[in-house]
Amino acid sequence: MICGFHAWQYNRDGKAVGIPTCTMVFGKPPHEIDARLRPIELATCGAMIFGRFPPAQPSAHAAQSLEDYLGDGFTTLEAMAEIIARPIYLERSIRASWRLDMHISMDDHHSPPFHATTLGRDGYIPSMSVRRYFRVGSGGAYLLSDDEDCFDKLVSGCRDGTYRSAHFFVLQFPPDLVVALVDTDRPHWYSYILQYAPVAHDRTAFRSWSYPAPFASDFTWLTRAARPITDLFRRPIYRHCYSRVVDEDAAVCERLQETAHQVERAPILGALEERIGWFEESLRLLTATTTDEAK
Repeated sequence: MICGFHAWQYNRDGKAVGIPTCTMVFGKPPHEIDARLRPIELATCGAMIFGRFPPAQPSAHAAQSLEDYLGDGFTTLEAMAEIIARPIYLERSIRASWRLDMHISMDDHHSPPFHATTLGRDGYIPSMSVRRYFRVGSGGAYLLSDDEDCFDKLVSGCRDGTYRSAHFFVLQFPPDLVVALVDTDRPHWYSYILQYAPVAHDRTAFRSWSYPAPFASDFTWLTRAARPITDLFRRPIYRHCYSRVVDEDAAVCERLQETAHQVERAPILGALEERIGWFEESLRLLTATTTDEAK
C-alpha cells in the first residue's frame, strides 16, 4: 500500500517499509522508525461485513464481539442479508447530521404529517397494542404486530430457517445501520438495508439496498405463476415510493439541521420515540473510555 500524500509504502501488516529520503530526513532507516497504520477489526454477519478501529482504551461496550453487540439481532441480520436478486440501490446526500437521520428512522410520531401522500393520511395508529418495541443488543427493534411474542418468533424462525414474512419490522443499530422488512403488496415483501454515513457535522451520505425478502411467503399458485410478470411492475413502483419516503425524511432532517444550533436540551420523547433514547444511550456507552466508565 502506498500513501498518496508522502508516498510512504506499507506492507500487509501495516508497517512502513519504504519512506523516501528516510535516512536524510529522519536520521534512520524505515524499519527503525516503527511507523504503522492503525489496524481495522473485521467481522461478518451473513453477507454483511462490519469493521471498526479498536480504541486505545476501549470500554467494555466498545470491545464487544459483533455477536454480543448485535445481540439477537445478529441472527435476524444474518437471515435478512441473503440477497436473492439484484438489489435496488439508492444514494443521495442529505444536508443534515447523521444523528438526525437516524433519529427520524426511529420516530413513529412524524409519519402522518410528513408522509401523508406516501404512507397514508389516516392518522396515528389508535393503540400501542400493535406496536412492539424491543431492546436488541446495542440497538432497538419495532415490530407491527399484536403478538406479544413476535420478536422471539422472529429470532427463532430466522435461526432455524422457518420464518415467514408476516408483518413489518425494523431494526436500528448505532452508529448508522437500519434493516427492515416491508410489504409492497401482500403477500410480496421487500427487505432493505440502509446506512446514514457521516460526512461532516451537517452532511450525511445515504446509501440503501432493497431486494425481495429472503423469507417464505403465503403465495397462491396463481400469485406464484404471475410473479415473473408482476415483478416487472413491482420493482419500479417500489423504487418510486421508497425514494419519495427517503426524500420526505431527508427534507425534514434538513429543516431540523437549520435550527439545530438553537436546541439546548435533549428532546422530550414519547412512547413512539422510545428507541431514540436507547440509541443515544448506546452511543454514549460506545464512545466512552474505560476512564469515563469508572467515573
